This record gives sequence, C-alpha cells and structure tokens, in this order.
Amino acid sequence: MHSFFNVNMSFNYSENKYHNISLTFTYGTGRPYTIPNGFVSFQGKAYPYYAERNQGRIKNYHRLDFSWQINNPNLKNNRWTGSWIFTVYNLYGRKNQYSVFMRTQGTAYTTYQLQIFSSPIVSLAYSFKFM
Repeated sequence: MHSFFNVNMSFNYSENKYHNISLTFTYGTGRPYTIPNGFVSFQGKAYPYYAERNQGRIKNYHRLDFSWQINNPNLKNNRWTGSWIFTVYNLYGRKNQYSVFMRTQGTAYTTYQLQIFSSPIVSLAYSFKFM
C-alpha cells in the first residue's frame, strides 16, 4: 500500500488596511502509476504486461503562489468598495508532472510526462462589493 503526504502552508501579511500580501506553498508526494513488467509478443507486435499496479511514482509536486490585494481607499463614501488583486500562480515555474504515459517501441518502452501550468501564470483582477 502506498501512502500520500500533502502539505499546504499559507502566509498572510497586512501592512495596513490598504495592502494585503499572501503566499501559499503546496507540497505533495508523488502519486503512483503502473509500469509494465514485461512484454508479450502477438502477431509481430509487442504488448505490455502488467503484473502489479502502482509500483512507480511520479515526481513530488510543489509550487508557490503569490497574491497582492490593494484596497482602494478613495471609495469610502460610495455605495461600493473596490480592490485590485494581482496574483502569480506557480511563482517559480516548477514543471510538475501531472501524468506519466508509456510509448512502446518493439520490446522497449519510453515514458513521457504531461505537465499542466508549467510556467508562472499572472493575473490582474478588480473586485468590487456593494455596501
């Protein structure tokens, strides 16, 4: 039996009532995947043989997210308040594996990986709330 371990840590800092800074770190041990134990030949083609499930693991997953919220102080007497939110997802651009796939060539196989959001993603949003 394979065990998993996940950790999420957050750090929030408010310099004053107008600025909020947030960092979120996410870590998880690699998920298991199945590797072929060998190959069976049938009519000139090799097919993978799987004797046991989940004996391989993808690489550990981790990323750091950043957020900066700027509350607009000039809208105090209006019927709504607003704030700008600047975020960066995967701040240091880690190429985390999402899935591992196999490609057979004769009696050998090569692995390749799928990576989702493997570079930093920047966003800017404006949020408003009616009073």
